[in-house]
Amino acid sequence: MNYRKWIVVFLAGTICISLSYTPLFSAPLRVVSSTTDIAYIAREIGKGGLVKISTLAPAKVNLHYLDARPDYIQKTSRADILLLLGAEAESNWLPLVIRQSRNSKVRVGGSGYCDLSRSISLLEKPTGKISRDMGDFHLSGNPHYWLDPLNGIQMARNIMECFSKVDAKNQKRYKKNLKSFEKKIMNLTQSLLTLMKPYAGKTVVDYHSEFIYLTRRFRLKLPFHIEDKPGFPPGPKRIREVTKLIRQNKISLILTTPWNHTSAAAKVAKKSGAKLIILPIQTSSSPESNTYPKMIENCIKTLIKYLQ
Repeated sequence: MNYRKWIVVFLAGTICISLSYTPLFSAPLRVVSSTTDIAYIAREIGKGGLVKISTLAPAKVNLHYLDARPDYIQKTSRADILLLLGAEAESNWLPLVIRQSRNSKVRVGGSGYCDLSRSISLLEKPTGKISRDMGDFHLSGNPHYWLDPLNGIQMARNIMECFSKVDAKNQKRYKKNLKSFEKKIMNLTQSLLTLMKPYAGKTVVDYHSEFIYLTRRFRLKLPFHIEDKPGFPPGPKRIREVTKLIRQNKISLILTTPWNHTSAAAKVAKKSGAKLIILPIQTSSSPESNTYPKMIENCIKTLIKYLQ
């Protein structure tokens, strides 16, 4: 075989090998999450280089009132999967981000659109006739469901299903990661329930309805909110009413978040004698809450500190 024929045979063989070769690992899924809590759970389900996560909303912000920023649109335009809380949590800005991204994969009904509120038993669904005069209601129910760690497990299951739908060849790896996450969260929940057992049945109130899932899971009573209408600051009459109720029922704690640390909440605390505490309810919203499990744990241990 002369030199020229040898070159031809070598190149032909190289091409055949290249065409038949299937890499062991494909490129990671490009995933965009609306929140830091979702991002943490998604990384757990996709760990092992299966996913690359970008997050839209930073920690310590009110998820209901953001703008459709250009960088949100850019991130979403390149995504294979979009993970969102749903239940109208992001309804003021995320639909515009999706439209402007022009990414058919992450539109409602697309292969990469993943609403994590499905299969979650949402609380506080409004009944009867609804009007804007009643405040900023979420028609699907209260969207702060991630504060119940068992809902965190359901979120992880939904994420696993979404990842497996788009990336079926790695389904076994996603399921294995899910089992590890479920075990971690179940152990944490049992541990925290044990710590909270002496305080079961204690009553707290919050400024805005953000803690109903947390208090219900860990057996605290939350009979009312300082806000009379969701999203609207309470007026003098409402402040007098809730101050009286807090005194009458000897309630010692008022819960709020960094974005709802309002002058009205501080005024009620001062007048009633209750302690106003700010809980960071989003992953990475404080140094002690840099993971989803640590965020839940930090909330509970802070409550215990002030319930004693």
